[in-house]
Amino acid sequence: MSSVAAHPTGLGSYATRICDHIVRHYACSVLAPPHLALPDGVERIAVPGAVAIGKKARSRFAHLLNLARRQAFYLKGPFGKDDFVYSPTHHGFFNTKNQIVTIHDLIGLHYPENFPRQTRFFRSVMPRLIARSRAVFVVSEFTRREVLQFFDVDAGKVFVVPNTFDCRGVQVARAEDKRDFLLVVGCHLPHKNIEAILDVAALWSDRYVLKIVGATGYYGDRIRARVRDLRLDDKVEFLPFVAEADLDLLYRQAAALLYPSTIEGFGLPPLEALARGTLPIVSDIPVHREVLGEAAVFVTLGDDAAWASAFAAIGTQGAALAGSAARQDVLDRYSAETVGRQFDAALLSAVPDLRCLRR
Repeated sequence: MSSVAAHPTGLGSYATRICDHIVRHYACSVLAPPHLALPDGVERIAVPGAVAIGKKARSRFAHLLNLARRQAFYLKGPFGKDDFVYSPTHHGFFNTKNQIVTIHDLIGLHYPENFPRQTRFFRSVMPRLIARSRAVFVVSEFTRREVLQFFDVDAGKVFVVPNTFDCRGVQVARAEDKRDFLLVVGCHLPHKNIEAILDVAALWSDRYVLKIVGATGYYGDRIRARVRDLRLDDKVEFLPFVAEADLDLLYRQAAALLYPSTIEGFGLPPLEALARGTLPIVSDIPVHREVLGEAAVFVTLGDDAAWASAFAAIGTQGAALAGSAARQDVLDRYSAETVGRQFDAALLSAVPDLRCLRR
């Protein structure tokens, strides 16, 4: 958990959920920065706060100092030579070969211009970390295929342990909860492809407003400029930072979630929308087919007719979604219990001697 930020999203959320399973079912210690709370009775191995992803530096010098500290930490991790280390992220250590790392996606290798530092890491560092690992965990079959394509690794060493979403306590939307807006969640990078939604505004803007959560950074600026150019200011609402309770309400009230990514390692927001009974309209890419099965509307990017058909389906498919077998099948497949069993099977297949640590 050494790289998990104070307010985790995406990769950090996955790490947190897997960690919850591990501390309940295995005798372990957790490498964690000071800002992460751990359950009572779990031993914390202290990690400098600078190691966490997203740690903001006050100056260029402080930023470089944080990078140096992070590199030093992973060159010589704070554990013994006989300890086994599991990382729920791609951040592994160079002072052990008794570890498992987790690769969430290889998007940086597809879009190096958008992820220069990550691209360098995956090209030069990741192959060496894989060579120093007992196994590699990935979050989808799609990412598994990518890992086998880009890296020299035995297929028998690569295991799928997907994202999970705990539906316990989640309120499912009722018909009267719905409002006339479309929701976009997580759109801070170009592969999220928000332009695809704006380009077909003529198909939705007469009926719906578009609410965009998380449009930050240079890509957020680009999307705002595109909205101005298309004169959609009164049809698009930007919500850069949203509290968890407010996001839950947005998911339930939305007529549909739009998720037109060109590539994903898994894609959690559509699953989060499904849990609330909200229809996901997603790009027709392999990982979305894998994760969402028949519980989403799939759109071929660049096909206006496909978008028109998707928007027309909101009324009928959206209303029927909450009680559908397709939705329940997806939620069962990615429940905490199901993914926990997948994790256990993968871990004990890769490192059988860890059976002695099971609680």
